[in-house]
Amino acid sequence: MQQLKGDPRTNVGVWLAMQGYNRHELPRTGMWYTPDGRQFEGKLDQRTIALYRSKKYVLTKKYTHFIAWYALEYGGREWAIMENRPEFDEVEEDTKAPSVPRLATALLAFMEDRDYWEGTATLLLSSLPKGWGLPRSPVKLSAEIIQPKITDVLKEHGIEVLRARNYKQRTLCLTRHAS
Repeated sequence: MQQLKGDPRTNVGVWLAMQGYNRHELPRTGMWYTPDGRQFEGKLDQRTIALYRSKKYVLTKKYTHFIAWYALEYGGREWAIMENRPEFDEVEEDTKAPSVPRLATALLAFMEDRDYWEGTATLLLSSLPKGWGLPRSPVKLSAEIIQPKITDVLKEHGIEVLRARNYKQRTLCLTRHAS
């Protein structure tokens, strides 16, 4: 059950926890779901979990959807589950949306109803939603917010980022320009 070196899959403990199970308090048997939607009762020992996991079986029905299974197996991202969407087994390369950094997404949501914001990185960090995979320290936030991958996305939406410093503190200024 140990994760192989170089194995990109989610750790078994995390994989179980995302499906509502505690690795140390597993029942002897549980309901398994196959990718084609069948269900059956099976053991929940380490060997069986490793075997069924390799066959893409899951313990929670919502993960039978391919995109949800892939998110569980390789990314651990709950937000990737698309329960009420048409099923797509294959996604063509040209139809994929470009990846937008999480920090840029959080800043766009933060500035949605604002035209101007000024304050310290600490204040901005406390104002952003938690659990988005954002920088945990204000220093890192201040450094990342001026990276081209962030500023380019913000500029596309009419938001400019400026950093200023006076004798007391360093401030960030987010300004929305009229489109």
